Amino acid sequence: MRPGWCWSGMWAAEASAVSQIARDAETFPPTTRAAMHGCVRDYAHAVVERQWSGSCGKGARTPP
Repeated sequence: MRPGWCWSGMWAAEASAVSQIARDAETFPPTTRAAMHGCVRDYAHAVVERQWSGSCGKGARTPP
């Protein structure tokens, strides 16, 4: 990615960490698992909304 682009390898690492949390949540009892999945869903939606709104630095843009 060129400098100034909104997403980077760091965000890919964050996405990997979030997906690991979602996978690990499968080991919890159903109520806890549902709460974890809800939190991950809400977090992912917040990140997407922020990126699409252009509020991450110079604005969300489609990569080259």
